[in-house]
Amino acid sequence: MTSDPRWTANQRCYRATRDQSDGFIPALLDIIKSGDWQEFEHPNRGVQRYDRFSDYCGEFLGIPAPAVLGVLHGTSSTYAAEQIRKMLAEDVPEAKAQGRPPANLRNVGDTNISQENDATYVLARLKRDRTDLAAQVIDGTMSANEAAIVAGFRKRYLRVSSDDPVAALAKLNKHFGTNYK
Repeated sequence: MTSDPRWTANQRCYRATRDQSDGFIPALLDIIKSGDWQEFEHPNRGVQRYDRFSDYCGEFLGIPAPAVLGVLHGTSSTYAAEQIRKMLAEDVPEAKAQGRPPANLRNVGDTNISQENDATYVLARLKRDRTDLAAQVIDGTMSANEAAIVAGFRKRYLRVSSDDPVAALAKLNKHFGTNYK
């Protein structure tokens, strides 16, 4: 058994992710403040090192960064959420210079990350094209989806249930008005 106090701190954080309590966000904030997430001695795997907080969340805690961001939207602890968002946002690579990539690249090489339709991809693209909106996403005042809609590279969608045509028509009429063609 290891006596590394950093391991004890990481164990507490790991357990908080598995509990059904509200301890997850405070545990993440504690591990960020202490810096113990960066290096610690695991009793079975030896010394563990993480350069990026998102890697720590995904590999050690087993919770990918987009899932952590999703949990933050429902929290009342704005300070903790802001600090965790900043740590995760620092991990998003800086995008290359502004401009459209060649059509054959399909935006994959231009953002330095794989082409995905998730918050990480959107944030990288916002950092490249709309730094003002990227700052709002990082601060938590706007979701990545809403920022992508405002930036114009994602469309707003309306969900309509297909099992109730009357309700679907009512929702479409409410959205578009009765004079659409």
